[in-house]
Amino acid sequence: MRTLFGSGLVRTELERVLRRRATRWLGVVLAIAVIAVWIGYTVSSQPASAAERAQSERYYRAAVDDWQRNGAQMIAECRSAQADARTTDPSADFGCDTMTPPKRSDYDTANPPSFDQLHGLATGFAGLAAAVLLVLAASLLGADVAGGTLGTQLLFVPGRVRVFAARGIAVLATAVVFALATIAIGLAGCAVILRGLAVDDASTHGDVSALVATGLRGVLVLVVIAVALTSFGLTWLVGHTGVTVGIAAAWLIAVELIVGAGSALGSLQQWLPARNLYAIATGSGRYAIETCTASSDGTSCTYAEHTFTLAHALGVWAVIVVGFLGAGLLWFRRRDVS
Repeated sequence: MRTLFGSGLVRTELERVLRRRATRWLGVVLAIAVIAVWIGYTVSSQPASAAERAQSERYYRAAVDDWQRNGAQMIAECRSAQADARTTDPSADFGCDTMTPPKRSDYDTANPPSFDQLHGLATGFAGLAAAVLLVLAASLLGADVAGGTLGTQLLFVPGRVRVFAARGIAVLATAVVFALATIAIGLAGCAVILRGLAVDDASTHGDVSALVATGLRGVLVLVVIAVALTSFGLTWLVGHTGVTVGIAAAWLIAVELIVGAGSALGSLQQWLPARNLYAIATGSGRYAIETCTASSDGTSCTYAEHTFTLAHALGVWAVIVVGFLGAGLLWFRRRDVS
C-alpha cells in the first residue's frame, strides 16, 4: 500500500477524475436535483393563506352541520348494510364503528411537514445520489476500457492490481465528496423546512439531529459503499458505461419494480438488492408474504408483514460489493486491454 500511494498513482487518478467533464456535469445535476426537491417541498408546505383558511373553515362548519343533522342516520344505514353483507360474508366490515364527527384538522389546506415526511425526503436524497453515482462510477472506467486508454496506462504502470486499487480509491473518494455534498445541501434544506414551517415544535432540534444521522448512514453507506463500488466492479466485467447502466436499469425495472413489487417472490424479497439499500437508508426493511386459501365461498388471501434488520441489509450488500470487486479484479488481471 505504501508503494501504491508513494508512486503518486492515486493522486494521478484523482486528478484525472477532476478533469473529466462527466464529473463536473453530474455533480451539477445532483446539486440541482436536490435543491429542486427541497425547494419544491418547501413551497408546497407553505401555510395556507387567509382566503384558504376561511374556505376550509366554511367546509368544516358545513360538514359539522351535516353530521349533527344526519350523523345518526348515516351510522344506522351503514350498520344495516353491513348486517346484510354479513349474511354472505361474515368478515364484511364497512367501518361503521369508526364513523366519527368531522375533525378540524381534516379540513386544513396545509399542515407543517412532519418529521416522518422529512425523514423520507432525506432518504430520497440518497436515492438521487445513488443514481448519479451509478453513472459516474461506471463512466470513470468505461470510457478508458472502451477507448483503449487503459492499455496505454498499463505500458507505464504494468502492475494491474495497483491500477485497479488506485482507480477504486479514486472512485471511492469521488463518491465521498458527492455524498457529503448531498448531505450538506439536502439536509440543510430539511433543517430550514423544520425550523421555518414547524410551529414552535420543542422536538425540532432532535428532529434535525435525527435527519443528519439518517443522512450520514443512508447517504454515505448507501451511495459510497454500495452503489459506487458495485458499479465500478461491474464495469470492469462488461467494459462499457452504457452496458453497466443498462444492466442496473433492467434489473431495477424487471426484478425490483415488477416481480418484486408484489409478494410473488415470497421470502426471497429480503434478498433483493434495492430493498436492502432502502433498509440501509432507513435502519430496517420489511416485506409482505401473501397466503391464499380456497374454500366453498371462493379464495381468500391474507398478507403477513415480515421485517429484517440493518445488519442483514449490510451483510447482503457486503457480499454484493465484495463479489463484484473480486470478479472485476480477476477479470482485469486476465483480459486483453490492448
